Amino acid sequence: MTRRLVLLACLIAMANCGPKAAAPVVNPTPPPTVFEQKMRWILQLEDQRQLRGGGGDLLTLLTDQEARIRRRSALAAGRVKLPEAIPALTTTLQSEADPEVRQMAAFAMGLIGDAAAAPALMNALADPDPLLQGRAAEALGMIAHKAAAQPIGAMIAAHITSNVLGGINPDDMGYPKASGVEAVRLGIFALVRLGSYDALAAVLVDQNGRPRSRWWPVAFAFQRINDPRAATVLLDLFNGEGQLTRAAWARRRIRVGRGPFSRPPKTRQYRLRSASRRCVPLLCSATPALVPSCGASSLLRRSIKTSSWRRSSRFLDYAIRRRSSC
Repeated sequence: MTRRLVLLACLIAMANCGPKAAAPVVNPTPPPTVFEQKMRWILQLEDQRQLRGGGGDLLTLLTDQEARIRRRSALAAGRVKLPEAIPALTTTLQSEADPEVRQMAAFAMGLIGDAAAAPALMNALADPDPLLQGRAAEALGMIAHKAAAQPIGAMIAAHITSNVLGGINPDDMGYPKASGVEAVRLGIFALVRLGSYDALAAVLVDQNGRPRSRWWPVAFAFQRINDPRAATVLLDLFNGEGQLTRAAWARRRIRVGRGPFSRPPKTRQYRLRSASRRCVPLLCSATPALVPSCGASSLLRRSIKTSSWRRSSRFLDYAIRRRSSC
Protein backbone atom coordinates (compact mmCIF):
# COMPACT_ATOMS: atom_id res chain seq x y z
CA MET A 1 0.00 0.00 0.00
CA THR A 2 2.78 2.29 0.92
CA ARG A 3 4.60 1.56 -2.36
CA ARG A 4 1.49 2.45 -4.32
CA LEU A 5 1.19 5.79 -2.57
CA VAL A 6 4.87 6.55 -3.18
CA LEU A 7 4.51 5.65 -6.86
CA LEU A 8 1.45 7.88 -7.21
CA ALA A 9 3.24 10.76 -5.57
CA CYS A 10 6.19 10.32 -7.96
CA LEU A 11 3.89 10.34 -10.99
CA ILE A 12 2.21 13.52 -9.78
CA ALA A 13 5.57 15.17 -9.19
CA MET A 14 6.81 14.20 -12.64
CA ALA A 15 3.67 15.66 -14.22
CA ASN A 16 4.23 18.96 -12.44
CA CYS A 17 7.84 19.12 -13.60
CA GLY A 18 6.94 19.11 -17.32
CA PRO A 19 6.77 22.21 -19.53
CA LYS A 20 3.91 24.54 -18.73
CA ALA A 21 1.54 25.84 -21.40
CA ALA A 22 2.52 29.31 -22.54
CA ALA A 23 0.14 32.07 -21.58
CA PRO A 24 -1.48 33.87 -24.52
CA VAL A 25 0.33 37.08 -25.47
CA VAL A 26 -1.90 40.14 -25.74
CA ASN A 27 -0.37 42.94 -27.76
CA PRO A 28 -1.06 46.27 -26.03
CA THR A 29 -2.85 48.92 -28.07
CA PRO A 30 -0.31 51.60 -29.03
CA PRO A 31 -1.13 54.97 -27.52
CA PRO A 32 -2.48 57.57 -29.95
CA THR A 33 0.04 60.03 -31.39
CA VAL A 34 0.03 63.10 -29.21
CA PHE A 35 -0.16 66.70 -30.40
CA GLU A 36 3.53 67.36 -29.71
CA GLN A 37 4.64 64.48 -31.94
CA LYS A 38 2.47 65.66 -34.80
CA MET A 39 3.86 69.17 -34.48
CA ARG A 40 7.39 67.78 -34.59
CA TRP A 41 6.57 66.03 -37.85
CA ILE A 42 5.04 69.19 -39.29
CA LEU A 43 7.96 71.44 -38.36
CA GLN A 44 10.53 68.92 -39.51
CA LEU A 45 8.90 68.38 -42.90
CA GLU A 46 8.39 72.10 -43.35
CA ASP A 47 12.06 72.74 -42.61
CA GLN A 48 13.14 69.95 -44.99
CA ARG A 49 10.73 71.13 -47.71
CA GLN A 50 9.16 67.68 -47.94
CA LEU A 51 5.55 66.54 -47.81
CA ARG A 52 6.32 63.22 -46.10
CA GLY A 53 9.14 61.49 -44.28
CA GLY A 54 10.38 60.58 -40.81
CA GLY A 55 7.06 58.98 -39.89
CA GLY A 56 4.90 61.99 -40.77
CA ASP A 57 2.87 62.98 -43.82
CA LEU A 58 1.54 66.50 -44.26
CA LEU A 59 -1.18 65.42 -46.66
CA THR A 60 -2.40 62.80 -44.20
CA LEU A 61 -2.35 65.31 -41.36
CA LEU A 62 -4.70 67.52 -43.42
CA THR A 63 -7.43 65.06 -42.37
CA ASP A 64 -6.42 64.88 -38.69
CA GLN A 65 -9.12 64.97 -36.01
CA GLU A 66 -7.83 68.21 -34.53
CA ALA A 67 -8.53 71.41 -36.44
CA ARG A 68 -5.34 73.04 -35.19
CA ILE A 69 -3.28 70.19 -36.70
CA ARG A 70 -5.14 70.45 -40.01
CA ARG A 71 -4.61 74.21 -40.10
CA ARG A 72 -0.89 74.00 -39.32
CA SER A 73 -0.42 71.17 -41.82
CA ALA A 74 -1.99 73.28 -44.55
CA LEU A 75 0.40 76.13 -43.81
CA ALA A 76 3.38 73.76 -43.85
CA ALA A 77 2.25 72.27 -47.17
CA GLY A 78 2.16 75.77 -48.61
CA ARG A 79 5.63 76.60 -47.35
CA VAL A 80 7.01 73.41 -48.85
CA LYS A 81 5.89 74.84 -52.23
CA LEU A 82 5.39 71.52 -54.00
CA PRO A 83 2.47 71.41 -56.50
CA GLU A 84 1.79 67.85 -55.37
CA ALA A 85 -0.09 69.30 -52.37
CA ILE A 86 -2.62 71.24 -54.45
CA PRO A 87 -5.20 68.41 -54.87
CA ALA A 88 -5.25 67.75 -51.12
CA LEU A 89 -5.47 71.47 -50.35
CA THR A 90 -8.28 71.82 -52.89
CA THR A 91 -10.22 69.07 -51.12
CA THR A 92 -9.67 70.85 -47.81
CA LEU A 93 -10.79 74.14 -49.31
CA GLN A 94 -14.00 72.64 -50.64
CA SER A 95 -15.04 70.19 -47.91
CA GLU A 96 -13.46 71.34 -44.63
CA ALA A 97 -15.91 72.27 -41.86
CA ASP A 98 -13.64 74.61 -39.91
CA PRO A 99 -13.51 78.08 -41.54
CA GLU A 100 -9.99 78.86 -40.34
CA VAL A 101 -8.65 75.66 -41.90
CA ARG A 102 -10.30 76.57 -45.21
CA GLN A 103 -8.78 80.05 -45.10
CA MET A 104 -5.35 78.58 -44.43
CA ALA A 105 -5.76 76.13 -47.31
CA ALA A 106 -6.44 79.03 -49.69
CA PHE A 107 -3.43 80.94 -48.36
CA ALA A 108 -1.24 77.84 -48.73
CA MET A 109 -2.26 77.45 -52.36
CA GLY A 110 -1.11 81.00 -52.94
CA LEU A 111 2.24 80.25 -51.30
CA ILE A 112 2.76 77.33 -53.68
CA GLY A 113 2.15 79.68 -56.58
CA ASP A 114 1.02 77.10 -59.12
CA ALA A 115 -1.65 78.00 -61.67
CA ALA A 116 -3.38 74.67 -61.06
CA ALA A 117 -4.89 76.16 -57.90
CA ALA A 118 -6.61 79.01 -59.75
CA PRO A 119 -9.98 77.32 -60.54
CA ALA A 120 -10.65 76.36 -56.92
CA LEU A 121 -9.62 79.81 -55.71
CA MET A 122 -11.85 81.52 -58.28
CA ASN A 123 -14.80 79.54 -56.97
CA ALA A 124 -13.90 80.53 -53.40
CA LEU A 125 -14.38 84.21 -54.29
CA ALA A 126 -18.13 83.54 -54.19
CA ASP A 127 -18.04 81.67 -50.86
CA PRO A 128 -20.40 82.95 -48.11
CA ASP A 129 -17.42 83.45 -45.76
CA PRO A 130 -15.96 86.94 -46.39
CA LEU A 131 -12.60 86.00 -44.89
CA LEU A 132 -12.32 83.05 -47.26
CA GLN A 133 -13.13 85.40 -50.13
CA GLY A 134 -10.28 87.66 -49.04
CA ARG A 135 -7.82 84.79 -48.66
CA ALA A 136 -8.77 83.45 -52.07
CA ALA A 137 -8.20 86.88 -53.60
CA GLU A 138 -4.86 87.14 -51.82
CA ALA A 139 -3.81 83.73 -53.16
CA LEU A 140 -4.83 84.62 -56.71
CA GLY A 141 -2.69 87.74 -56.45
CA MET A 142 0.27 85.67 -55.25
CA ILE A 143 -0.22 83.28 -58.18
CA ALA A 144 -0.41 86.32 -60.52
CA HIS A 145 -3.59 85.01 -62.13
CA LYS A 146 -4.48 88.06 -64.26
CA ALA A 147 -7.93 86.75 -65.15
CA ALA A 148 -8.95 87.08 -61.51
CA ALA A 149 -8.81 90.89 -61.49
CA GLN A 150 -12.43 91.45 -62.48
CA PRO A 151 -13.91 88.79 -60.11
CA ILE A 152 -11.84 90.19 -57.26
CA GLY A 153 -13.09 93.67 -58.10
CA ALA A 154 -16.66 92.41 -58.05
CA MET A 155 -16.09 90.88 -54.61
CA ILE A 156 -14.68 94.15 -53.26
CA ALA A 157 -17.52 96.16 -54.79
CA ALA A 158 -20.13 93.97 -53.09
CA HIS A 159 -18.61 94.68 -49.68
CA ILE A 160 -18.11 98.40 -50.31
CA THR A 161 -21.73 98.68 -51.45
CA SER A 162 -22.78 97.27 -48.06
CA ASN A 163 -20.80 100.13 -46.44
CA VAL A 164 -18.28 97.97 -44.58
CA LEU A 165 -15.75 100.82 -44.74
CA GLY A 166 -18.10 103.37 -43.23
CA GLY A 167 -16.79 104.97 -40.06
CA ILE A 168 -13.22 103.65 -40.34
CA ASN A 169 -10.56 106.19 -39.39
CA PRO A 170 -8.10 106.82 -42.26
CA ASP A 171 -5.15 105.92 -40.01
CA ASP A 172 -6.80 102.89 -38.37
CA MET A 173 -4.22 100.08 -38.39
CA GLY A 174 -6.04 97.77 -35.99
CA TYR A 175 -6.12 94.05 -36.73
CA PRO A 176 -8.19 92.00 -37.14
CA LYS A 177 -11.26 93.88 -38.26
CA ALA A 178 -14.71 92.74 -39.30
CA SER A 179 -14.67 89.99 -41.89
CA GLY A 180 -16.03 92.23 -44.65
CA VAL A 181 -13.35 94.87 -44.01
CA GLU A 182 -10.61 92.23 -44.09
CA ALA A 183 -11.98 90.90 -47.37
CA VAL A 184 -11.77 94.38 -48.88
CA ARG A 185 -8.22 94.92 -47.62
CA LEU A 186 -6.97 91.58 -48.95
CA GLY A 187 -8.77 92.13 -52.24
CA ILE A 188 -7.22 95.59 -52.69
CA PHE A 189 -3.72 94.24 -52.10
CA ALA A 190 -4.41 91.40 -54.55
CA LEU A 191 -5.31 93.89 -57.29
CA VAL A 192 -2.04 95.71 -56.62
CA ARG A 193 -0.13 92.44 -57.06
CA LEU A 194 -1.98 91.85 -60.31
CA GLY A 195 -1.17 95.39 -61.48
CA SER A 196 -4.78 96.02 -62.47
CA TYR A 197 -5.42 99.76 -62.16
CA ASP A 198 -8.70 99.53 -64.05
CA ALA A 199 -10.21 97.04 -61.61
CA LEU A 200 -8.84 99.01 -58.65
CA ALA A 201 -10.27 102.32 -59.87
CA ALA A 202 -13.61 100.75 -60.77
CA VAL A 203 -14.30 99.84 -57.14
CA LEU A 204 -12.44 102.59 -55.24
CA VAL A 205 -13.11 105.70 -57.33
CA ASP A 206 -16.58 107.23 -57.70
CA GLN A 207 -18.14 108.86 -60.75
CA ASN A 208 -16.57 112.21 -59.84
CA GLY A 209 -13.08 110.75 -59.80
CA ARG A 210 -12.80 110.88 -56.00
CA PRO A 211 -11.83 107.97 -53.74
CA ARG A 212 -14.70 106.16 -52.04
CA SER A 213 -12.67 105.74 -48.84
CA ARG A 214 -9.71 107.50 -47.24
CA TRP A 215 -8.59 104.44 -45.30
CA TRP A 216 -4.80 104.07 -45.63
CA PRO A 217 -4.86 100.78 -47.63
CA VAL A 218 -6.64 102.68 -50.41
CA ALA A 219 -3.82 105.25 -50.58
CA PHE A 220 -1.23 102.49 -50.33
CA ALA A 221 -2.83 100.66 -53.24
CA PHE A 222 -2.84 103.69 -55.54
CA GLN A 223 0.73 104.47 -54.55
CA ARG A 224 1.97 100.94 -55.32
CA ILE A 225 -0.06 100.31 -58.48
CA ASN A 226 2.57 102.27 -60.45
CA ASP A 227 0.13 103.78 -62.91
CA PRO A 228 0.23 107.50 -63.90
CA ARG A 229 -3.57 107.64 -63.71
CA ALA A 230 -3.34 107.19 -59.94
CA ALA A 231 -1.81 110.66 -59.55
CA THR A 232 -5.07 112.59 -59.33
CA VAL A 233 -6.55 110.12 -56.85
CA LEU A 234 -3.50 110.36 -54.60
CA LEU A 235 -3.58 114.14 -54.77
CA ASP A 236 -7.21 114.10 -53.65
CA LEU A 237 -6.29 111.74 -50.80
CA PHE A 238 -3.46 114.03 -49.73
CA ASN A 239 -5.80 116.99 -49.39
CA GLY A 240 -8.04 115.06 -46.99
CA GLU A 241 -7.60 113.46 -43.60
CA GLY A 242 -5.12 110.80 -42.62
CA GLN A 243 -1.41 111.07 -41.92
CA LEU A 244 -0.59 107.69 -43.43
CA THR A 245 -2.58 108.64 -46.52
CA ARG A 246 -0.51 111.79 -46.95
CA ALA A 247 2.66 109.83 -46.49
CA ALA A 248 1.64 107.58 -49.40
CA TRP A 249 1.29 110.69 -51.56
CA ALA A 250 4.73 111.91 -50.48
CA ARG A 251 6.40 108.59 -51.32
CA ARG A 252 4.79 108.63 -54.74
CA ARG A 253 5.87 112.26 -55.14
CA ILE A 254 9.54 111.37 -54.75
CA ARG A 255 9.35 108.16 -56.78
CA VAL A 256 7.54 109.70 -59.77
CA GLY A 257 8.33 113.40 -59.67
CA ARG A 258 6.24 114.16 -62.75
CA GLY A 259 2.70 114.67 -64.01
CA PRO A 260 0.29 116.25 -61.55
CA PHE A 261 2.87 115.90 -58.78
CA SER A 262 5.44 118.40 -60.07
CA ARG A 263 6.54 120.52 -62.97
CA PRO A 264 8.33 118.93 -65.94
CA PRO A 265 11.86 118.15 -64.77
CA LYS A 266 14.84 119.83 -66.35
CA THR A 267 17.29 117.17 -65.20
CA ARG A 268 17.17 114.06 -63.04
CA GLN A 269 18.86 115.90 -60.17
CA TYR A 270 16.47 118.85 -60.51
CA ARG A 271 13.50 116.51 -60.30
CA LEU A 272 14.88 114.80 -57.21
CA ARG A 273 15.74 117.97 -55.30
CA SER A 274 12.48 119.65 -56.23
CA ALA A 275 10.51 116.70 -54.93
CA SER A 276 12.57 116.49 -51.76
CA ARG A 277 12.29 120.22 -50.96
CA ARG A 278 8.52 120.08 -51.29
CA CYS A 279 8.08 116.86 -49.32
CA VAL A 280 10.18 117.86 -46.32
CA PRO A 281 8.05 120.82 -45.19
CA LEU A 282 4.86 118.94 -46.00
CA LEU A 283 5.82 116.01 -43.81
CA CYS A 284 7.25 118.22 -41.06
CA SER A 285 4.22 120.50 -40.81
CA ALA A 286 1.18 118.81 -42.32
CA THR A 287 1.98 115.41 -40.82
CA PRO A 288 4.01 116.07 -37.67
CA ALA A 289 3.11 112.74 -36.08
CA LEU A 290 5.00 110.92 -38.81
CA VAL A 291 8.15 113.02 -38.40
CA PRO A 292 9.26 112.89 -34.75
CA SER A 293 11.99 115.06 -33.32
CA CYS A 294 14.52 112.21 -33.01
CA GLY A 295 16.43 113.04 -36.16
CA ALA A 296 13.80 112.00 -38.71
CA SER A 297 13.43 115.47 -40.19
CA SER A 298 17.21 115.71 -40.64
CA LEU A 299 17.11 112.41 -42.52
CA LEU A 300 14.54 113.88 -44.85
CA ARG A 301 16.63 116.96 -45.45
CA ARG A 302 19.59 114.76 -46.32
CA SER A 303 17.56 113.62 -49.30
CA ILE A 304 17.87 117.13 -50.75
CA LYS A 305 21.65 116.83 -50.94
CA THR A 306 21.84 113.32 -52.33
CA SER A 307 22.12 112.75 -56.07
CA SER A 308 20.46 109.36 -55.93
CA TRP A 309 16.74 109.13 -56.55
CA ARG A 310 16.50 105.76 -54.81
CA ARG A 311 18.51 106.87 -51.79
CA SER A 312 16.22 109.86 -51.38
CA SER A 313 13.18 107.58 -51.32
CA ARG A 314 14.91 105.36 -48.77
CA PHE A 315 15.62 108.36 -46.53
CA LEU A 316 11.91 109.20 -46.62
CA ASP A 317 10.81 105.65 -45.81
CA TYR A 318 13.31 105.34 -42.98
CA ALA A 319 12.36 108.70 -41.51
CA ILE A 320 8.73 107.73 -41.34
CA ARG A 321 9.59 104.39 -39.75
CA ARG A 322 11.69 106.14 -37.09
CA ARG A 323 8.41 106.93 -35.40
CA SER A 324 8.26 103.41 -33.98
CA SER A 325 11.71 103.72 -32.39
CA CYS A 326 11.17 107.08 -30.73
